[in-house]
Amino acid sequence: MKELVGICNRCGIEVYCENGFLDGHHDGEELLCKLCVLKGNKAKHMSAVSF
Repeated sequence: MKELVGICNRCGIEVYCENGFLDGHHDGEELLCKLCVLKGNKAKHMSAVSF
């Protein structure tokens, strides 16, 4: 069963929980959809790369 958990704090997309799996990330302060999590991880990775 798919249950609405909340709204992504960055982009406003609905975040769901299905069969115990959250379709995103919640760290206690911020709820993010999986696309924003992926974008955030990519941005952190790119800032660590030196050119």
